[in-house]
Amino acid sequence: MAITPPKLPKEIQSGEQLKQLRITKGWSQAYLADQIGRSLSWVKMVETGKRNIQPQDQYCHPICISN
Repeated sequence: MAITPPKLPKEIQSGEQLKQLRITKGWSQAYLADQIGRSLSWVKMVETGKRNIQPQDQYCHPICISN
């Protein structure tokens, strides 16, 4: 049985919000990409508004929602 990772908090629905989460935690784009299993280019495109966060993108490694 597959374990579903936790979702990003509901307030993280845009690239700007993702960027603020990343900055608040003191992470680089590369570190965030590695932690959530996405490419660096994916993080950059989301943060700059060139790509939207889709429902399938809402799942995030637990490190994203931990203190």
